[in-house]
Amino acid sequence: MSVNHDWNFSDAPEHWSAGFCLSLLGELPDLLWVKDLDGRYRFANAAFATFFGLDPGGIVGRTDREILPADLARSFEQHDRDCLAQAELHPIEQAVMGPESREPRWLEIFQRPLRNPSGRRWCILGRGRDISAARRAAQSAWDTETRFHQLFERVDGVSVQGYDRNRTVIYWNPASEKVYGYRPEEAIGRQLEDLIIPDPMRDAVVGSVNSWLAGAPAAPAGEMTLRRSDGSPVHLFSSHVMLQGPNGEPQMYCLDIDLTEQKRMTEELERYRHHLEELVLARTAEISEARERAEAANRAKSAFLANMSHEIRSPMNAILGLTYLLGREATSDSQRERLGRIQTAGNHLLSIINDILDISKIEAGHFRLESQPFSVTELFDQVHALIEEEIHARGLQFVCELDALPEVLAGDNTRLRQALLNYLGNAIKFTREGEIRLRARVLEAGERDLLLRFEVEDSGIGIAPEDLAQLFQPFTQVDTSATRGYGGTGLGLAITRRLAHLMGGEAGASSTPGKGSIFWFTARLGCSEVATRRAAGANGRLAPRASAPSDAERQLATRHRGARVLLADDSATNREVEVEILTAVGLMVEVAENGRRALEMASASPYDIILMDVQMPELDGLNATRLLRAQPEWRACPIIAMTASAFDDDRQRCLDAGMDDYLPKPVEPGRLYAKLLQWLTAAPARAPERAEEDVREASGFSELPQLKRLTDRVKVDVDFAL
Repeated sequence: MSVNHDWNFSDAPEHWSAGFCLSLLGELPDLLWVKDLDGRYRFANAAFATFFGLDPGGIVGRTDREILPADLARSFEQHDRDCLAQAELHPIEQAVMGPESREPRWLEIFQRPLRNPSGRRWCILGRGRDISAARRAAQSAWDTETRFHQLFERVDGVSVQGYDRNRTVIYWNPASEKVYGYRPEEAIGRQLEDLIIPDPMRDAVVGSVNSWLAGAPAAPAGEMTLRRSDGSPVHLFSSHVMLQGPNGEPQMYCLDIDLTEQKRMTEELERYRHHLEELVLARTAEISEARERAEAANRAKSAFLANMSHEIRSPMNAILGLTYLLGREATSDSQRERLGRIQTAGNHLLSIINDILDISKIEAGHFRLESQPFSVTELFDQVHALIEEEIHARGLQFVCELDALPEVLAGDNTRLRQALLNYLGNAIKFTREGEIRLRARVLEAGERDLLLRFEVEDSGIGIAPEDLAQLFQPFTQVDTSATRGYGGTGLGLAITRRLAHLMGGEAGASSTPGKGSIFWFTARLGCSEVATRRAAGANGRLAPRASAPSDAERQLATRHRGARVLLADDSATNREVEVEILTAVGLMVEVAENGRRALEMASASPYDIILMDVQMPELDGLNATRLLRAQPEWRACPIIAMTASAFDDDRQRCLDAGMDDYLPKPVEPGRLYAKLLQWLTAAPARAPERAEEDVREASGFSELPQLKRLTDRVKVDVDFAL
């Protein structure tokens, strides 16, 4: 079956409702599945996954060869071909050998092709029933029947009778003679209703027995009143067992106990009930213990990831910060070039660390998306700005094709940008000449959200068809040889697919070797009409708009020179780096080595803004912030978390503690300047005389009129130059 059909439930007959059918069929005990004409599963219920020992989430979209042993997969593919050829309900008995079982299980399969209203086949519907027990019973029926009869031949007090599908007696043990008064030779060959059923019950009993023999569940054991050979009633506790005869025909065996034995039987059943309760309690305790172990393991993994993030980011902050400062002081081209290489390598290492932590957070279930309004135009402008230099360096053309998208959408634009940059970075890496196209269009438009499709098309080397399937697996690359010409960790595409899933979409690729590739993902984003912005932080103050990092340094030095900054950080190296970055734009910085010292300094002197580390000795940044916010004079001062704890939960804890914003380490100076400008601009202005005094102290000049005259004459930004 090599015909390729896009799966679309719109091809189904009109009376089908896909969602209703799937939810209805998903919990049925029979195995149910649906395949497209390429042999890929489009639906499989829980019974299917359980029978074959598969992960329910790993079936849809895959073929038999991808999820089943080779021999079994070939048999199923032949069944599919036969089904399509015969175009009718097609029963098959299939042996399935499990990985640890010594004997096969048997599956009775019924398949049929379905057609849409136009008459075109569009899928194969399959149903399976586990008939292993029936097969085993049929194979050993004679031995089973003999042992069964021998077992009850000498049982005193239990009347056992066997009936075939016509309700004719085929077995009558000696105890039945005591209960009903018929000898075996008198009973065998006669029908049930003629022997022991009272006339008023005849029709009801015959109907029930016929239903049981046809496969309906037998009535539960219970008390009933039947008839002896002399017509007198006999009060019984009766139960029924459905078995298969030598040729697979149904048989019913009745086990009846005279009520004189009722007390003994009741006590036995009570003991059995208590035993079941003990088993349930024991199993419940085991499940609870297993759940606690799993939760503890998950907590340990989360703690490990958080600690690893913190321990890696702290020294990276110092490395990148010192490299930035040395770059500002470098006097020769060779020094600047080497420092630039260090900066590039450090940023590359940081991107690898971020990818590893991202994939770990996703797998641990600790990855959360934000939903905030954002400008579509700004998103694509930012993406273009980030790749423009590399596009130009390679001599490539970049084309952006946007359908009529709303200007404002709601979603996590940071993760959208990350997914697009992952695709664009790969396209640039594998394209030597030609062009790269970025497309976006609306697939579905609802009242509250849109389903968008993003594509990145390149004219690069392309990918072989056999390599496409593994592209989106973590730590997987097409070229893994020691001489491979392209670097990478193999995480970008895996993260993009996971992000697409988190945004309610999917991701994939198509490619032609030597001609190029198209990588795509879909995402469900909120419409601007229903999007709501979380405009205030945990303390309820409005979050101001941030400036571009490239412009923030100049504005900060010009507009906020002399602003007083309290920096709390327990790392001496990080304090040294951060102080130099801050004083480079004319800010006045005082440092505290822990939260308690920061609290003491804030109580003694006013500051325009506080940069607060989180993990510090004596008093951490979260509790220090809470104590500051408890004082009326510190409720308006901006407090920004600047920490190596970079998880979403860490950010939320900072906001909940009363901090206004959050900067994960390593902190890129441009981002730090942008945040400072953002919050200093929004903060209440200090007294003019104090601000002027700080400017003079920061600039080193005592005669501000001279600065003004120099500025007017030379027409340059002297404050920024200083």
